[in-house]
Amino acid sequence: MTKSPIDRALENRNKPRQPYPDAQAVKEGQLRAVKQAPLDIQAGSLRDDDPSTRTAQVVLAHLSSTAATLADAARETPYDKLAPAAGRAVETAQRKLDEAANTIRAQIRHYESRRDEAIMPRISDAMGAEIRTLVRTLSPSEVVKLAESDPRVSSAILAAPAALTGLKSPEIERVRSRATAVHASEQAALLKSANRALDVVERAGAWSVTNLSTKVAAWRERAADTSALDALNA
Repeated sequence: MTKSPIDRALENRNKPRQPYPDAQAVKEGQLRAVKQAPLDIQAGSLRDDDPSTRTAQVVLAHLSSTAATLADAARETPYDKLAPAAGRAVETAQRKLDEAANTIRAQIRHYESRRDEAIMPRISDAMGAEIRTLVRTLSPSEVVKLAESDPRVSSAILAAPAALTGLKSPEIERVRSRATAVHASEQAALLKSANRALDVVERAGAWSVTNLSTKVAAWRERAADTSALDALNA
């Protein structure tokens, strides 16, 4: 049997209303909630097997562990105990992130140096001039093939002003790219992994400041408010 609009209205009116959530309880829950590190800055987001990646994985795992520990501690620990302990933990995590980033940057500089040594070996000025004279008689594709076959060619091109090579900027970059792929593939792979690891570590550092450091600051403020209230009530 279909109910009339009046019956439906009376039925709904008689239903008990859901109690509104306590605003203070909601605010307290939000204050104590700790976000966990997103997947793209966790150790598992890096899959390569090289020194830079391993450095990043260790510090990212520590950051995830720190966030999880803070989330557990924040559930019931009084703010006057939570804030200082959490502050020390976050400062340690941030310091480790900074140290890891600096280590990876040093590794990047090392790999770049090794790459440059491979594609720009030392040659005499006379040999460089002779090679560039030959290069000016060749087509860009022939120059690339020659650089792939002998790193002295890429050295003569990359170490000299572009005007002396007879090549345009995109052609010179093509020489650099192909010489790197052929003569410095290992260094190029290490550089790629290191730059990827550095990017993740730097983003993890920014996430830590935005989410953990600001949370600790809020806990310190609440701890100070609580201490002041206790002093007034004493």
